Amino acid sequence: MISVNKISRFFPIVMILSILTGCSKSEKGAEQKIAKEPGVTRQILAQNFAPDFTVTDLNGKKVSSSEFKGKILILNFWATWCPACRMEIPHLNELQRGYNTQGLTVLGVSLDRDGAKAVRYFQSKVKMDYPVVMGDEKITVDYLGYYNALPTSFIISPDWKIYRKYLGFVPKEKIEKDLAELLKKKS
Repeated sequence: MISVNKISRFFPIVMILSILTGCSKSEKGAEQKIAKEPGVTRQILAQNFAPDFTVTDLNGKKVSSSEFKGKILILNFWATWCPACRMEIPHLNELQRGYNTQGLTVLGVSLDRDGAKAVRYFQSKVKMDYPVVMGDEKITVDYLGYYNALPTSFIISPDWKIYRKYLGFVPKEKIEKDLAELLKKKS
């Protein structure tokens, strides 16, 4: 029989590993240029353009990619049950607050199977300063292919090209470096 003491010694190790690798199978090297990523759709690979999407927010209102064109968009695929996803939320809040006046929008795409009600409940407990939509099959396949590692974040430039894709937890400093480069190009 396994004692509680033994379990408590291994729990922190398991948590750290899940944070570093994401909430699903992960590839080596979390930071990847999109052209080198085999698990994405041909549309992305062919032109490096971000696919258009129309999804619904947590109240059932339609949200379209056209609302974000001309801005820098962080498209963050996540789920409430994913520890690494939950760890990114404070960083994404800070990015949304710190860069929104410079044209940045963070958009959370929830892949929770329990739907908007579960995400609304989660948001009642965890502050999220950016909009969240419910992912559907189209946006999931268009961006992630059939390889669903969470969290996965795309940084999309104002001209609607995918600038960077991150698999797994991403330190805020890495994203800020990308934002600085994009803002420099924008001005």
